[in-house]
Amino acid sequence: MIAQDELVFYTYFFGDDHSVANKIPSVPTTEYDCYYFTNNLSTYNKLKNTGWNRVFMNDIPIKETFAGNTMDCKKIKSCPHKFQILNQYKYSCCFDSKLKIDLERVKINLINLINSEKTILFAKHAFIKSNNVWDEFNESMKQQRYFEQKEQYEKYINQQLSQGMKSVSDIHYTGGFTIRKHCEMTNKINEEWFKHINECGINDQISFFFVAQMYKDYIYTVEYYDGFYDIYHNDYWK
Repeated sequence: MIAQDELVFYTYFFGDDHSVANKIPSVPTTEYDCYYFTNNLSTYNKLKNTGWNRVFMNDIPIKETFAGNTMDCKKIKSCPHKFQILNQYKYSCCFDSKLKIDLERVKINLINLINSEKTILFAKHAFIKSNNVWDEFNESMKQQRYFEQKEQYEKYINQQLSQGMKSVSDIHYTGGFTIRKHCEMTNKINEEWFKHINECGINDQISFFFVAQMYKDYIYTVEYYDGFYDIYHNDYWK
């Protein structure tokens, strides 16, 4: 059993009131600490009395573009050890604000999978089964928010391939649900991912495709919807 002070759940939203990502999921638990980080004052105010420990990031101004706001959330998503409020816990469960967490599955089963040599847990991608990075790229180009960074993605992917990385990997991961054991190796993976995100762009599933090849021995893989489910999928992806 995971002690009350060992596990934290957290999610985030950075952007304006009209963003499709501006969601407040039900708090996953009252047993463990749960934090919601945002730079949106309206969202922050709505979090009152929801059970979330709300954190207002007033040092991060709301940007005019979706890409700018999305990039602002990448540090807390990929590098929780950089935030003292999160780094004090032994384990963290980071999830997209459009997801609902299965608390019992996380605390009883999934956490125990990363107690040994596996320090970080990711879920397989929901529908890209070829495990080819170009399929992820092509799928993302159907959405305007990703299409705007098309050239940046192409440059990044081709650079990775020129350095010996593979375009096809054993597993392609989704980026919306991550469980971490806070340790030196996890921190190393976190920082490598954040560096790649800054080179690649806001589609962090593309960047993690290559980071995962570098650290595959430390990643535990679960199926999509193992520990969570998407409550806004149709509205968000159309």
